[in-house]
Amino acid sequence: MNTDLDLKSIERKAFRAFLNDGLLEMFIGILLLCMAAGDVLDVIGVSYRWSYPVIAVSVLAFIWAKKRVTRPRIGRVVFGEKRRADRRRLLTLIILVQVLTLAILAVVWTGRGPTGPVSGWGAMARQMASGFAFFTVPFGAMAWFLENPWMLIPAVVGFAKEAFHGFLPRPWHALMTCGVGGAALIAVGAVLLIRFVRKYPVPGKED
Repeated sequence: MNTDLDLKSIERKAFRAFLNDGLLEMFIGILLLCMAAGDVLDVIGVSYRWSYPVIAVSVLAFIWAKKRVTRPRIGRVVFGEKRRADRRRLLTLIILVQVLTLAILAVVWTGRGPTGPVSGWGAMARQMASGFAFFTVPFGAMAWFLENPWMLIPAVVGFAKEAFHGFLPRPWHALMTCGVGGAALIAVGAVLLIRFVRKYPVPGKED
């Protein structure tokens, strides 16, 4: 029993170390800043598609950093069945919520939803449903299954961006939500990365 507990404790430490390098936070932060920048570009008459190359480079940089920064320091991590099951549950939950939300949005878009005295409920419901489906659920699930409370930042600010769309002037609703949230995540990720590099030097290069 003690051996089993020790193994679980070691796996948990490895799991947290693998995700505590700050790279995910910085990556998500860049994506949020790209969303805010896309709104700014659109307002000033520049295509928001200019942010797409930044996103593509960020994906490649994230993959490269995981291989060149994280793996040399803690090795290749293969987690147990529970961790793999959590990842499957996370993916299943995200897919189910996306399908359900798309169904709700289809009802709203086709005008088949209930009508009532509240003006513009359809637009508001569509915005809140979009924010809930594409931000709150996936990032909230990541915060839970990955044991990473920082993922609550995109879960909240992404939902707020969609919910406030149309209620605050552009691009301020994006800057006040995704802009601030993205900058905060990048700052947090930078601090975590510095701590990670100092705590886990590359084997053979210790002072």
